[in-house]
Amino acid sequence: MKYIITESRLKEMLRKIAGVDLTGKVDIVTSTYDLPMEFDNVMTPTVLRAYLNQFGPMFIIRGPKRTFLYQNQSGRIVIADSNDRTYSENSLMNHLGIPPMGLSVDDIIKTYYEE
Repeated sequence: MKYIITESRLKEMLRKIAGVDLTGKVDIVTSTYDLPMEFDNVMTPTVLRAYLNQFGPMFIIRGPKRTFLYQNQSGRIVIADSNDRTYSENSLMNHLGIPPMGLSVDDIIKTYYEE
């Protein structure tokens, strides 16, 4: 049997089960002006523009202890923090406090990113 979980139900489920609420903590990066200053030592404006032009938008995800930069580069997921450490999707979910539920980071972004 398949269950369909809507966006609002997923937010409610994450809030109740894991105590996680990322509302307002997922933002898009479409230019050098959108990148937080804490990433200045990690990525130059030229490199950022090149990644944005080649692979599309990046996302900033603010966790309880760290801020992460996320980009899906044509199927290759790149996740880094402001110290230039890279993470897997599972590791990022652990840092955000989201238990293994079969969710991807793209699912979290679709749920919490507000245009």
